[in-house]
Amino acid sequence: MSQATGSYWLIGLAGNARRVRLSADAPLLVGRGAHNHLVLNDFRISRQHARVAPESDGFVVYDLNSSNGTWVNGVSVRRQQLNPNDQVAFGPFEFRLDFQIEEAGAADPVTRRATEILTKFTQTAPPVTTETAVRMATRATIPAEGEGSLPIGDQVSILPVRDSTKFLAEAAAVDLNQLEDAHENLGTLYAFMQAISTTIHRRELLALIADRVLDLYPSSAAVSIYERDAKVTAGPFERIHSAGAEAAWGGSTLPQAYSGASGTTMYAPMIHRGETLGVIYVAGDPRSDAFTVADLDLLKGMAVPAAIMLQNTRMHEESLQRERLQRDLELAAQIQQSFLPREILSVPGIEFLATYQAAYTVGGDFYDVFWVSPDQLAVFIGDISGKGVAAALLMARISGELRVAALAHVDPVSVLTIMNKAVINRGQPELFFTACYFTLDVRTGEVSLATAGQPPPYVCHASGRVDVITDGASTAVGILEDPGFTSTQLVLEHGDSIVLYTDGVVEAADTEGAFYGDERLAECLAGAGSRPSDISEHILRSVARHTRTASANDDLTILICHRRLDAPPSLRRR
Repeated sequence: MSQATGSYWLIGLAGNARRVRLSADAPLLVGRGAHNHLVLNDFRISRQHARVAPESDGFVVYDLNSSNGTWVNGVSVRRQQLNPNDQVAFGPFEFRLDFQIEEAGAADPVTRRATEILTKFTQTAPPVTTETAVRMATRATIPAEGEGSLPIGDQVSILPVRDSTKFLAEAAAVDLNQLEDAHENLGTLYAFMQAISTTIHRRELLALIADRVLDLYPSSAAVSIYERDAKVTAGPFERIHSAGAEAAWGGSTLPQAYSGASGTTMYAPMIHRGETLGVIYVAGDPRSDAFTVADLDLLKGMAVPAAIMLQNTRMHEESLQRERLQRDLELAAQIQQSFLPREILSVPGIEFLATYQAAYTVGGDFYDVFWVSPDQLAVFIGDISGKGVAAALLMARISGELRVAALAHVDPVSVLTIMNKAVINRGQPELFFTACYFTLDVRTGEVSLATAGQPPPYVCHASGRVDVITDGASTAVGILEDPGFTSTQLVLEHGDSIVLYTDGVVEAADTEGAFYGDERLAECLAGAGSRPSDISEHILRSVARHTRTASANDDLTILICHRRLDAPPSLRRR
């Protein structure tokens, strides 16, 4: 006579669980979470709801602190030993415990068809070997009521698993609640990142961060965001945005010593590449439960993408500022060019050529040519202290005042003296300029010249001789109250050229920092001839060969006056 054996089964009784048949020879986890053996997809079921398992004293069901409880024969239980035909309810799902007796030598249960219908399975099981395949179990997913019916006529899928004692030892190492919490936190962080990545504008971003954090914590009363000035590496964090109850916003500055959480408040720093950009502050509602460590961990996680997006908004704002500045500089360059002569006066027998190159978009070099009497031209070139926009603004003012002084006094010494007094009287020690000013009698070629801190001019004769003019030199305008300006006289003969230039020529530096210098300039002029175009081209090419790839560090201006009595007047500006 064959020996009788048996196995436990959970049989579904109602709803979508009806006609479910699930092997229960080994411990089973029941709940809403995807990690359970029996997944009951309903909001009334806890993520990890219950555990049923055979033990030494019989078959036992445990309620795992579920929200709606576990019921046996209509009675709520925490731990209850079950007997065959007992009814077990998990929320709206009801099952009956069945014990089935089997005869020795009966058909292998692996191939046995179920007499009742199972739900659609999502099957998972550890690997199996022949030695450990001592029991059979299934993993079922049961939808909530109204979410679809069960398939009819499916074959039961029964999966071999390992010995139950080994299975429990391995499962004990995994906290399924923690896994489910981690899964939910990842979903929360992903949704948070998606929400705050919809804008690149700083104000909108701050509002999104604060509103999202406030919504995620039901126990919170207010959320404030503190930020430090991007230009300051140390200093207090200022509150820049708040949401929620105004009374709980917190102070205008962040406390110097703040902790991560104190039960009713939480702080999370927004750190990007080692720099703390700001802090998210969450104030709890005193009528609600205190914040937990898990709440603080989630806030710290949200602070990471918040810091990245905050840095992106800063970079966006800096880019916009650079674009605005570039537009302003281009406009300033146009305005500065309007202060320089559009074209130099056309005078019979006199040829002028001007070359101007700003080291930056705008610069401080200036020049001009104009009549001061029926037979005399005034010519000047100068360099304002400083570079860039500030120098360009000063250039506009100084060039205008110098023209007024020249028209009133003509003589170089008198003009420079008047300008020196005007600059000194402003009481701005940082304001001064260098200049070379001369008058030219267009009939005789007589020149009266004075230099004030400007590099010495050269005269390139038609014969090929080159002379440097060192007489009439003095200090820059606006430095000393009595600089003692002097002038020198010379005659510009037929074919001669007088070459004026700013220090951007002789102080042009190569990649090693070596200046172009006076000696190179003298050598360059010695082979340039006396025609203005040849002189200018020789200087520019020589300077370029010296500096090569080095960037210009000062404005460069060249002004050449050439006298040629047998040629028609020619005025050009480069």
